[in-house]
Amino acid sequence: MGKVFTALLIFASSWVFGSSPLAKMDSIYTHARQLVMAQTDSTNAIAANELTHVIKLAKELKHPTRLANAYQMLSYALESNYPDSSLQFLWLAQHLYDSLGDENIVYVERDLGFRYLNRGNFEKALDAYQYLLNYSEQKKNALDIAFAYSDIGYVYDRMGNYKQALKYHLKANGIIEDTLRTGIFYGQIGITYDELGLYDSAIYYNQKAIALFQKNADTTSIQLWKSNLGNTYIKLGKWNEALTQLTEAKELSPEHTPFLLLNLGKVLMELGRMNEAKTELLKGKEGAIKQGLVDAMTEAEFKLYEWFTKTGEDATASTHLKRHYALKDSIYSLEKLNEADELQLKYETEKRELENKNIKAQRALDAVKLNRLQATIAFVIVAAILVLVTIALFYNNQRLKAHKLKNELALNQKNAQLELQNKVYQERLRISKDLHDNIGSKLTLLQGMFQQGEHEAKTQMASLSNELTSDLRETVWALNQDHFTVEEIYFRAMDFIDRCKRSYPEIEFKTDFSEQAELTLEPAKAVAIYRIVQESLNNALKHANASTISFSLTTNTTMVKGIISDNGKGFDPHKLERQNGLINLKTRAKECGGELFINSEVEKGTQIEFTIPNTP
Repeated sequence: MGKVFTALLIFASSWVFGSSPLAKMDSIYTHARQLVMAQTDSTNAIAANELTHVIKLAKELKHPTRLANAYQMLSYALESNYPDSSLQFLWLAQHLYDSLGDENIVYVERDLGFRYLNRGNFEKALDAYQYLLNYSEQKKNALDIAFAYSDIGYVYDRMGNYKQALKYHLKANGIIEDTLRTGIFYGQIGITYDELGLYDSAIYYNQKAIALFQKNADTTSIQLWKSNLGNTYIKLGKWNEALTQLTEAKELSPEHTPFLLLNLGKVLMELGRMNEAKTELLKGKEGAIKQGLVDAMTEAEFKLYEWFTKTGEDATASTHLKRHYALKDSIYSLEKLNEADELQLKYETEKRELENKNIKAQRALDAVKLNRLQATIAFVIVAAILVLVTIALFYNNQRLKAHKLKNELALNQKNAQLELQNKVYQERLRISKDLHDNIGSKLTLLQGMFQQGEHEAKTQMASLSNELTSDLRETVWALNQDHFTVEEIYFRAMDFIDRCKRSYPEIEFKTDFSEQAELTLEPAKAVAIYRIVQESLNNALKHANASTISFSLTTNTTMVKGIISDNGKGFDPHKLERQNGLINLKTRAKECGGELFINSEVEKGTQIEFTIPNTP
């Protein structure tokens, strides 16, 4: 049957192609394009032969547009069986479209980026998507701009650079009003927040994505992101919430990914529902085997090892653990093989380029060979003399400096030790003050609540407990690093704002971040900036009665500037009941060598502006 179909295609192509050279070329191209769309090995083979003829005719007729079209279509025809040749023809199409200013460059660049990404060549994938972004911005095409931002963010996801990925995913979001695409952008933001360990934000954006998918009745996407949401709950140890999301995801379709079933089995196991857990784990393993997903098979064996360990069947558990490590080793070997293929492709490409350059260079070298040789000999003689003189001068100079440097080194070491001791002492004072101001005061409130009525005390104690947990998490965040970028402070503030959104859904929050220069701050300044933002937002939420609260953070080479403003009822800054809180804000800024200004009028809102210098 396949041979008959191929013969018919050949007959049809021989009947169609005729008339003038230009019309013949266009007819062959149109027919070949239809064959490529059929996406079978036999039709691709016929299409490749026809497109080779189109390329020859396009060169003879000096028709660059049709030549670029033929290169692009031939690349698609060869992709499945000859990926390296396919990539070379796509390069040729890209260069021609670029020189012609043809809008088909958009599709070629996106396809190049996708192929580089699959080959693990992240730098070239970023180059392709950045070109696509620049071109789309010139054409002011909002849809292509959003896709380009999203594609760049996905490359950074694959590279493990989740902060950069989040930056581009956030840029992609909000450019277009397509609810389905916006849902995907929300979902990508949620996944990236999950990788950054900011699980509250991950849950928030995954839920927003699911809501938009439900609005569009997109069952496939709902299932995928409910599975992602369940995975985030697993990382938080919230097993019941994870069970709800994973069960709903499973019920949406009879088709399930092995990872969904394996995660569901893990949750059931943690909840003590061992028989149900084993059933889901075995189904997940079976699906992974059928689909040839080695990473899923590896995870299945480890989870079965956990199950049999929990049930006391150590011998069977040991068998699954051995299988897990065997599969893990096979993944490592496959990765090394892929790396070798990529290096081979890169080597062959660079080798061809080098051969072409060598031919041209050899011709030039032959013309000036004698002159260069004489110049080289003279240069070597002069250089040798200069080197000998330099060595002698350097040796004498080093002998004079050696003793002086030895004394200076001893003095510097002593000064550095004293400075380090002083910094440690100052940091201890700052941390103890922060713990006393934020956590000590709340513990005192918690102690007083034991004297209240049972229901009221429980409610307030639960709220205050959440605040204490957040304060401790933020203090630990400050202790875990020696320095912070302003971008990290902004993401931490955004995590706090996301929690505020859920508590105050009636208030609109506006945020902006502009980084003219990447600054690195010491922990004391990082915590001070975060506390100023946090306390200012808390004051606005509790006292302003505002409908809109704005927060912006900007940097330049010398300082960090922040503004928190609201359109609430305002207040008189000189009244005593607000004085202590305002003094605390100003004190935090002053301790970092900065300034803080408060502008407020009754019924006209409030604005708090602070600057923190980037100096020790």
